[in-house]
Amino acid sequence: ISGGRYRVTGAHRVVWRWRNKFNPSLLFATNEEIAKNDGDDDNRDDTTDFDFGDLVSMTIIDVFETDSDGKLLSYCPTFDNRAVHKTQEVTERLRKGASNLKEKMDVVA
Repeated sequence: ISGGRYRVTGAHRVVWRWRNKFNPSLLFATNEEIAKNDGDDDNRDDTTDFDFGDLVSMTIIDVFETDSDGKLLSYCPTFDNRAVHKTQEVTERLRKGASNLKEKMDVVA
């Protein structure tokens, strides 16, 4: 980047309860896809078929731009609403527990 600036990217994952009444998988579907899948549970993708209150997750890409001294010039979180997927509470508890265990092991080591 011109002017001695640096760009750094990172990512973080967010998890929340779905609080909308519409189904996002239908938002980007064509009328033919909707008609084909209507009433056919075998063709549905369970990870993108949400109901109100479902636990969902999405990865957000973080783009940081700094000057040559490391001073933050800009921050731009980038996400794609089509990348939202249903997740299970048990899975998220295991992920969080594994992360906490790893942090404790790093402190002990």
